[in-house]
Amino acid sequence: MKFANSCSSQRGATLVEMMIASFLGLIAIAIIGSAFLSTQRVVTNNSLELLIQHNLFSMSQIMKDEMLRAGYSGDIGRSVKLSGATHTIHIDNSGSDAAMAFVYLNSQSGQPIEYLNILYGKSGDEIDYCEVKSSDVMLLSAMLTRTPPSGVAMSCESVFFKKQISVSDFSLTSKEVKASGVNTQVIDFNIDATLVNTGINYSVNSSVKQRNL
Repeated sequence: MKFANSCSSQRGATLVEMMIASFLGLIAIAIIGSAFLSTQRVVTNNSLELLIQHNLFSMSQIMKDEMLRAGYSGDIGRSVKLSGATHTIHIDNSGSDAAMAFVYLNSQSGQPIEYLNILYGKSGDEIDYCEVKSSDVMLLSAMLTRTPPSGVAMSCESVFFKKQISVSDFSLTSKEVKASGVNTQVIDFNIDATLVNTGINYSVNSSVKQRNL
């Protein structure tokens, strides 16, 4: 009895097939990589937008809280103003950069009198916060020009990290409204700023009704 020997041969992948498979693999990697980079750009951009929004919103809240303290004088029965000012919060739009200045009693009953004289003013592409702690109210002109009298210290600093946020606009308006026979000062302010080297811009505006008249 004779048996026929059968040989089964297996054909390997050809060079052309391997090249096509490699090409398709590269396309898949490119598509996945592009989608990943696109997602990363969106995430990064959203993070930067949140950064500037948080900074401006937080600063506007700090300003509002301090403006509401303006004029506070303890128990003397009337609001306190900077010497020479006609309003509790003085708005200065006379120059190219807007500023506002005010003062309030910063000491508790029974403690030595300490007033906190405050200035918020635009300077170039920044908003500066300046303060003077004193036993008496400061001259309005001294606050606006940032020239305290001899022996009185004034500290000034930018409200934002200047290498990170550039302020393009700081505008202030003041108006008086009458309610129930009482005149009230209403301050509107706007801050427009850009995140440095990104072009991401954000603006915040708010309004404060002065309660210490």
